Amino acid sequence: PVACPNEGCQWNGYYSNYEGHYIKCDYQPTQCVYSGCGEMVAKGMLKRHAEQCQFRPQPCEWCQENISLRSMKVHKENCPMRPIACPECGTSVPGRLVGLHWQVPQNVIS
Repeated sequence: PVACPNEGCQWNGYYSNYEGHYIKCDYQPTQCVYSGCGEMVAKGMLKRHAEQCQFRPQPCEWCQENISLRSMKVHKENCPMRPIACPECGTSVPGRLVGLHWQVPQNVIS
């Protein structure tokens, strides 16, 4: 009999069954799929890790660009589509469009 070498796995069996077990073992170390993370987690915990990973991309609510969760705060502070109040009329306008908003009659762009 052989034992699975993956930490936490209690599988013991015959060598003839080892390869089949090893391929699907939930304790097999697997690298996180998100760029920049690189954390190794047990295969059975990969979904949970991915849901909580700080490197998981999320679309910015203003520009829709995918930004990692850990970078979102800084991105939102500098996002070109971050809404700002027009200093002339108070209308909320995407930041990069404020200049155009001032030039268009009757606040067409908002």
